[in-house]
Amino acid sequence: MHPIQRSPEHVYTDLSDVVYDGVTTFLAAGGFVDDEWFTPASRIRGDYVHRAIAWDLGGELVEPSEDDPIRGYILAARKWLGEARAVTRSAETMLADPTMRIAGTLDWIGDVNGTPTIADWKSGVAQPAHQLQIAAYEHLAFVNELGARFARLAIYLRPDGTYRVVQHADRNDWKIAQAALTLARWKEIHGC
Repeated sequence: MHPIQRSPEHVYTDLSDVVYDGVTTFLAAGGFVDDEWFTPASRIRGDYVHRAIAWDLGGELVEPSEDDPIRGYILAARKWLGEARAVTRSAETMLADPTMRIAGTLDWIGDVNGTPTIADWKSGVAQPAHQLQIAAYEHLAFVNELGARFARLAIYLRPDGTYRVVQHADRNDWKIAQAALTLARWKEIHGC
């Protein structure tokens, strides 16, 4: 795997401090993310939910209290993992493609019914950009030799402890994500 690090502001750099375009960052810069739903508050909630689920998977999470605002999201993730009979390989895994200079953090990599799977936890509303995001994560997994093909799932966790799964199977998603990256870089170069 290619060593990569992420700042608290979600800026990815390699060990030589070369900045990589983050997947969600270039999708937003390319105009593929609806800012109405991707707010500072939703980002903070998402960060807490992701960290808590990773700690839970690692056996490090202190059981959340009944009034903890992210408790339902954690319960929903546990419910999906159990009902899907999911086998976790890794969680919150930072990966990079040094050739394309992109990076991202994959929420969950594992197997569901023997099928290699990438799942992305979502604590907000569904957006079309999610399928592009997970396609980019599949590319990162491939470049880092974690597998060639994965089932790509968005797991929409709800605060009431329930969830909804959306599988993304369109193989054009990666091509569109690449176009978003090209557009984001073009806009940056031209000050748009």
